[in-house]
Amino acid sequence: MPIIERSPHKEFDLSGKVAIVTGSSRGIGRAIALKLGFYGVNVVINSTDKSIPQAEEVKSSIEGFGRKAIVVTGNICEEETAKNIVSRTISEFGRIDILVNNAGIRNDGLLIKMTLDQWQSVINTNLTSAFLMTREVVIQMLKQKSGSIIYISSIAGQIGNAGQANYAASKAGLEALAKSGAAEYAKRGIRFNTLALGLVKTDLTKDLTDKQKEVFFQLAPLKRLITPEEVAETVLFLASDRSSGITGTTINVDGGAVRR
Repeated sequence: MPIIERSPHKEFDLSGKVAIVTGSSRGIGRAIALKLGFYGVNVVINSTDKSIPQAEEVKSSIEGFGRKAIVVTGNICEEETAKNIVSRTISEFGRIDILVNNAGIRNDGLLIKMTLDQWQSVINTNLTSAFLMTREVVIQMLKQKSGSIIYISSIAGQIGNAGQANYAASKAGLEALAKSGAAEYAKRGIRFNTLALGLVKTDLTKDLTDKQKEVFFQLAPLKRLITPEEVAETVLFLASDRSSGITGTTINVDGGAVRR
């Protein structure tokens, strides 16, 4: 179902802006795409070929807000896919104002039992794809002298997590990538920021046991799962001019699990 609100707040009116949201056919990416569309953004929805029906539903919802949306599928880990997404976006909309690197997977296992395929699949999807998308998008944003790039990370990248060496390493890499981008391109009007998430109520976490969730709840004062809507609200802030003084930082949306 589309996000239902009475009307956009004027301070977050992003009418005419253009965003690419990777992994946006469901879960967190879907919530982000819908939130941005509701607040005036034309959205490029990225998904795998298997998720085209869900991606088309997101597209229809955004069009229902009176905005434009297109779906571009492909393996986000491949260089040609990144180039194609950016090329299609510029061809359709003429600019790119927001990039949300959201695509991510888990492939858990103890470190000594983790195969190279397990390691590489997570690093490629979570980190390499973000690098490829960032590189291609920055080329366009440099011409515009403006842009906001947002990485969806995890507190696993800050504190580690048993059985998730690959996942934690990929998420820590996103924070470093954002900080490096901020250092390189702040003077050119491009901002880079990261969201470090706690446990979010999505398909990616539905297979966690009650015991695993309880470990998180013991860390987090809110004692509950974060919702995709709460993540989307924070992305909206970072995508807007209301956060114009923020770059190279990480905002934790984790119920207070990591307090530092």
